[in-house]
Amino acid sequence: MKLGRTAWLILGIGIFAIAFVFLYMASSRQLNEQEDIKSSLALAQNSLPKLISQREVMASQLSQQQSQLGLKQSALAEAESLLSKAKAMFPESIETINYSEILFKIAQKYDLEVNSLKASEPNERKVENVIYAVTTIEIEVRPADPRPTTVEAFVKYIDDAIDNVLDFVDTVVRDGSFTNTNIEVVDMKYLDPPAEENIEAAEKPTATIRVVIFSYKGE
Repeated sequence: MKLGRTAWLILGIGIFAIAFVFLYMASSRQLNEQEDIKSSLALAQNSLPKLISQREVMASQLSQQQSQLGLKQSALAEAESLLSKAKAMFPESIETINYSEILFKIAQKYDLEVNSLKASEPNERKVENVIYAVTTIEIEVRPADPRPTTVEAFVKYIDDAIDNVLDFVDTVVRDGSFTNTNIEVVDMKYLDPPAEENIEAAEKPTATIRVVIFSYKGE
């Protein structure tokens, strides 16, 4: 059956319309995909600075944590070193006779006589998880020179005694033999000059000094 010109024209228009619709749909789909891609790209571009910033913050935090860890390790190493030095500085036993002899010599250096000296038995004391053996030496000193015979001279006598006791304590603190000790008490008495009529019976100015000696025992 032959188609007339009109039928061919209609058929051609139909085919063109179908092709146009197909192309339009394909083009629309492509445009939509391009818009989606642009939108995703824009979102990614907006998110990228935030991600970079977050990465920089995390890198900074990591660096700080590593620095803090390094400081802690350094502090720990320093503490261990100080502990080792402290252990070496403290004797393993306390020879009170040696300390007593040194105290006698220091007293003599500053014109002081030792009136009495008492040493306690060692007892344990725990300080920051370190155990020490602690011995207390209590020494009483007073001027070696005889008491003066006038009130004016007695005033100077007392002042000199105070200076000598302070020098005695300062020397004990600074002496290398006493690096492992503490001075807990310095108590002075009879520091008022007597009346003229009581000079002969007046007590000499006297100082009681308590020295605490530590020796390392363990942890």
